[in-house]
Amino acid sequence: MSETEFDQVMEAVRTAIVLVPVEDALARSLISAGPPEATNDNVGPPWPIIPFPEGSCVS
Repeated sequence: MSETEFDQVMEAVRTAIVLVPVEDALARSLISAGPPEATNDNVGPPWPIIPFPEGSCVS
């Protein structure tokens, strides 16, 4: 394959994969919605304390 043929193939590939600008509705909605509200895990009943089984080695 000559350099000219290679350049023609590369140009054909470039034109085939050119990205068409598309409005991304999801990205736009995330930007306009603002930052998400932070969760607070300290609200509500406390988690129960579950003891480790007898003879377990926890390190």
